[in-house]
Amino acid sequence: MATDHMSAEARKLIDAMNRDKIQTILEAFGFAVYASEPLESLKQALKINVSDGTIPFESLTTED
Repeated sequence: MATDHMSAEARKLIDAMNRDKIQTILEAFGFAVYASEPLESLKQALKINVSDGTIPFESLTTED
C-alpha cells in the first residue's frame, strides 16, 4: 500500500484535518470531491497522493 512510505508527520497532519481543508487541497490538484464521499475516504485519497508524490508534502502545511 502506498501510504506505508508516508512520514508519521504527514499522517498526523492529514488525520487532524477537517473536510474543508482536505477538499481544498484535493481540488487544488485537480481532484473532484463530492458531498457524498465520507471524510475517511478523502483522508485516504490525500494520504495516497502525498505518499506517491502527486501532492507535495508542503501542501499539507500551507495556510488557506
